[in-house]
Amino acid sequence: MKLMIFGLDAAAMNFIKKRIDKLDYFKEWMDKGAYGTMEPIKKDGHMYDSMNLWASFYTGLHPIEHTLGGIPMRVWNNENFSLSKILKPEVKNKLFWNILNKRGYKVGLFDGILMNPVFKIDGFVHSAFPLIDGSKANYPENITKHIESTIVPWGKPRNCEEIGVKFEEINTESTLKKMTPHYWYNYLLCRYATWLRGYNSIINIIKEIPVDVLFYFDIGLDGIGHTHQHDPNDKVLIHAYQTYEMFIKKFIDKFKPDNVIICSDHGMDKVKNPKLDIDFGLKAAEKEGIISGNHSEDAMLIMFGKDIKEKGELKDWDLIKIHNKILEVCG
Repeated sequence: MKLMIFGLDAAAMNFIKKRIDKLDYFKEWMDKGAYGTMEPIKKDGHMYDSMNLWASFYTGLHPIEHTLGGIPMRVWNNENFSLSKILKPEVKNKLFWNILNKRGYKVGLFDGILMNPVFKIDGFVHSAFPLIDGSKANYPENITKHIESTIVPWGKPRNCEEIGVKFEEINTESTLKKMTPHYWYNYLLCRYATWLRGYNSIINIIKEIPVDVLFYFDIGLDGIGHTHQHDPNDKVLIHAYQTYEMFIKKFIDKFKPDNVIICSDHGMDKVKNPKLDIDFGLKAAEKEGIISGNHSEDAMLIMFGKDIKEKGELKDWDLIKIHNKILEVCG
């Protein structure tokens, strides 16, 4: 395989550096290649949402150039959560997989955000997030038999009522104690099962449809990061990043790609709140649980391989530059 790309939504470079002594594989890959904290893509000082950011990665274009005016896409279950809807028709030929197909590379896309309903490609596509059309989650359709089901549901973190906290008590030490460090650990179990399901599914698909380039996406660090910044020991966050590096290592060992790129759209950091005499605060997402983390401007990048000449810590990189790097590696 020429290139393997991992899109890890909300993976934070600052956290990886902070806990690098616990993250053996991330450290190994950083030492052997290049890494960096990426520049956020912004408008009027504000970082774009994940939908726009990943679309910039796909196209190599700023959100103003690739979407219908760069409008934030934050209304769930909206058909605008689809590349076929948000991308201007004249820029669809800039999608990295379309360019690579024209160059003769077969491309596999698995669980990519914004890719449902799926589309024709020289390779394969599986995408069900956000799910717009369940009947169009796989291309070609015959790969459906290879897609394992997810056996652990997403679920939701416990809300205020479920942990016995009144709304006005959110920003208190007693709330922290009731949340416990492992507040939404079940979601990490879901991500473990999801990665295992993806790994097994891709092995079976590639036996039938070999590809030169594989893009694998996972949304899980976003939810885990939003709900576990309150623990000063980072127990669940460490487990999460260790789980992710473990599965990335499994993919690398199995397919032995010439080149690897691991990247995210943004990071995650503690909610700041002066009411608490600690370095983080809490806030309630109505009926959806308690949030202790916000998106931060420390998206991560790690890349290495025989066609990647960069070494050491990088400056001034963003998702658009990574798009161009993909095209360079597969020149």
